[in-house]
Amino acid sequence: MQWAKVKSVLIMVLLAVDIFLVGVLCTKWFSVKSREYQQIQNLQTVLESNGVSMNTVDLPSDTMIPQLIVDKSRTEEMKFAHMLLGEDAPKVESESGLKVQSENGEVSWSDNGTFEAFFVPKGYKKPDKSQVIESAVEILENCNIKTNELETEQSGYTVKVSFRTAGYEVFNRSINIKFTDENIKLDGMWTFTEPYATRKNIYSEYNPIDSIVWFSKQGVAKEIYSVEAGLLLTNIAGNQMQLSPVWKMDTENGAFYVDAAKREFLQ
Repeated sequence: MQWAKVKSVLIMVLLAVDIFLVGVLCTKWFSVKSREYQQIQNLQTVLESNGVSMNTVDLPSDTMIPQLIVDKSRTEEMKFAHMLLGEDAPKVESESGLKVQSENGEVSWSDNGTFEAFFVPKGYKKPDKSQVIESAVEILENCNIKTNELETEQSGYTVKVSFRTAGYEVFNRSINIKFTDENIKLDGMWTFTEPYATRKNIYSEYNPIDSIVWFSKQGVAKEIYSVEAGLLLTNIAGNQMQLSPVWKMDTENGAFYVDAAKREFLQ
């Protein structure tokens, strides 16, 4: 009988502790939500004073974004060109980067990491629309580009190909592959090597509100449709490019990229 009373007391104590912990968690949750609501209200006030409107329902939360470096590789660019045009395609003189030509086409890589190419495979025939993505992926596989993590987007006979780094989209890194009646055209910006860090703490936390407020004062747009965290290839110096954390602002005047740390425009 005494043991039954002890058990009842223990159960009551544990129940009281659980109720207390639930109360603490609820208080913290309401406090966070109240703080977020107040931030949104303050943001809307600032945006209105700057003549900018925005749907804050989809406003992203504070985000951890890495700061990375990626190497440009002339060797890989040359391999890519030879995979398209053939191993015997010669390199020609170019003032602004790498150029490879053959009777099958031409590939040009600029010093800023962008490229343009066109080529005519043996027995080329323009694919049906339903086969465009499959044909584009096959071209990349023939160039020894891993395709299992690629993201594809089709528009008519053009396919945009991209891939993410550290879970984030690199907004200006992609390849457009267009199939015409005469040839296949490619252009875009690409990296072949793995990114790396130059310091131990590569991740930093960024708040979108600070960047949105700064953006609203620049007078470049009156309506912000969406805000997305990501990376941008910037600061190209020699054989290195920086993967800079940015907020992509989609507006009625197009997309703008705001440096998440310095709050300045990047291109």
